[in-house]
Amino acid sequence: MSTKFYISTPNSELLQGFISYLIGYGYRVVDVDDIILNTIGTMPGFLIYRLTKPALVKLDLPNR
Repeated sequence: MSTKFYISTPNSELLQGFISYLIGYGYRVVDVDDIILNTIGTMPGFLIYRLTKPALVKLDLPNR
């Protein structure tokens, strides 16, 4: 599994916290659960991507 998913989840949570700090309004709380569940949630998406990629390559669709 690619490490991109493990890196992007904490980055999104940190960005949300930074934006809250900048605007001076703490509308969100970051829990460890958020990071764990977001990471686990990317796994089915990555699996679907890996399973469908060969079929999509065979279709040879133009890039849009």
